[in-house]
Amino acid sequence: MRLDSAVFLFLPVFSIFLLVGHAESLNDKNVIVSLNAKWPSTSLIAEASEFLGKENNETFWKYVSKVADKFSGLKKEWKELRNEKKYELALEQAAGLVDLGLLDLLKFSLSLRAFSPAVQLFQQIGSEYSSINCDAFFDVNGKIGCTSQELEDVLKNPPKETDSSLLSVDHVHPASKKSATTVLVYGEMGSPEWIELHKTAESLCKQGKIQYVFRHFTRSPIEERVYLSGYGVELAIKNTEYKAEDDSKKKAEEVVEDEEDLHGFNFKLLKELHSDSKDSLDAFRMHLKEIEELAPLKQWQVQDLAFQAAQRIVNEEPHNAIAMLKELSQNFPLHAQSLSRESVTRQMRDEIEINQRDALSEKGTIMGFSVLIYLCLSGLDAGDSALFINGINLDMDSLDMFQLLDLLKQEQRLSTGFHNIGIGREYFSLLSHVDTSDDKVNYAVDYREAYPFFINNLDTDSQYKQWGNSIKLMLQPYYPGMIRPIARNLFTLIFIVNPAYRESRNLLRIAQTFFQHEIPIRIGFVFMVNPDKEVSGKTDPGVALLNLYNFMSVDSSNSEALIKLNKFFDLHKTSDEISVEDIKVWFEKTFHDVEYDDVFGPDSDYDKGRQAK
Repeated sequence: MRLDSAVFLFLPVFSIFLLVGHAESLNDKNVIVSLNAKWPSTSLIAEASEFLGKENNETFWKYVSKVADKFSGLKKEWKELRNEKKYELALEQAAGLVDLGLLDLLKFSLSLRAFSPAVQLFQQIGSEYSSINCDAFFDVNGKIGCTSQELEDVLKNPPKETDSSLLSVDHVHPASKKSATTVLVYGEMGSPEWIELHKTAESLCKQGKIQYVFRHFTRSPIEERVYLSGYGVELAIKNTEYKAEDDSKKKAEEVVEDEEDLHGFNFKLLKELHSDSKDSLDAFRMHLKEIEELAPLKQWQVQDLAFQAAQRIVNEEPHNAIAMLKELSQNFPLHAQSLSRESVTRQMRDEIEINQRDALSEKGTIMGFSVLIYLCLSGLDAGDSALFINGINLDMDSLDMFQLLDLLKQEQRLSTGFHNIGIGREYFSLLSHVDTSDDKVNYAVDYREAYPFFINNLDTDSQYKQWGNSIKLMLQPYYPGMIRPIARNLFTLIFIVNPAYRESRNLLRIAQTFFQHEIPIRIGFVFMVNPDKEVSGKTDPGVALLNLYNFMSVDSSNSEALIKLNKFFDLHKTSDEISVEDIKVWFEKTFHDVEYDDVFGPDSDYDKGRQAK
């Protein structure tokens, strides 16, 4: 899965990031700041392995083996490999082990150096072995050596076990036996010395002779420190030393300095070369000085500035949109003048106003299934910002990039679980409609007294025959958080709906999706429509849809009737409510040989389902 497997509900968000950039700038007043960790830069190959190890121990060791095989052919070039090449090779080896979504998260992790502290932890442990001076070495209960031959010699008569215990973060080879002698291998992943020890230790481990544990270690770390990223930084610089100076002299010096360097133009040199154009150069110089200042905007220029900023981002090419969002977020005042001249399309304006209207009205919270209900629950007003990932409202004041990385990894696992049971992008609507607020009312509904329509029966339907039906299957191990495919009605899901309203129609689409993907749940729904017998389908749209469903299920099945009903709903996706006239027009066009009054009239035979049994 790429990052698109996680759903982003994104409204204008303004984030502050630490910029570690080039010192070259048109504005010579910039202060460029970078934050460095106290430890030396760690191997990107090692950081990638820690990322994969956090996901799965077996994936970690598959990655280790692929790195060893790949770098076996690069022994001569190892010392000349630059970080960029190591980065590319690390991603190349990981690409065959994880899906595209997790690979994108790996790139994100490496850019944040999120696992550099984990690698440095092993580095500090390895540094305690001061008595040995080789690039890769092993430790067998206190017996230390550098070569594979020395390792085999030590294991012929291994020393007695010591009290040293493994760390919770240690990587133990999956083929290891706990009763075997523990061998700790230290080395830089990819180096020739480490490859030699790794292959020997792995071979011995697979023979059941040792418990193989690998720890990262670099004998000669590079002097460059790890750049820290993902933090917002504020600089408050103030000179508290006051001096007495000649202002007139200082002003004269400032003029000369400005003429020598203003937006890349050396005006002093230009005037010397073009003495006959001094007036024009002075006018051009004044123009550059004026555009450098932040001119105040008129009130009428400010009123649509947010719309104009959104329009500029939308107008960008897809691969430049995020860069434009970042630029406007971090340097908004500098772009205010040009944004005020941006024309906003009617389509863009209408869409934003509809979103604001739905989000901030009580109507947007009906049944808690509007995507934008979160704005209401969060107490957001027009003009505020919010960020949602798969329906999760993120606190923008406390969010940092590392929390975001952890959240994206969790959502990636969730999406993979949906994919494994055959659900693709349909799960997006489920996640984005989940009510995650703390203020929830807990209650139960006894649907047995209602009139539920079931669209499947796991006990009898032929489509579930290939599954086992024994209750003992519940005891077998299965994927965490997933329902076991057992052909028994162990779980029941009932939707309470009034299909005349858009929120209920979304639930019926979800019911159809669950049925088509054979989720092991018995699925049904109860029509919550007007129970008054004086009200017929000719006057009430909810009752009319109940009549229509009953009519279509007579010559087919409940599930097929639901599919037909959803096809009708697809014609009214943008309508908040469906009218009786809409139903009549579609019915007479589709079933032109059936009398309308026979199905929707007061004496209709298709009126079951709006009262208790």
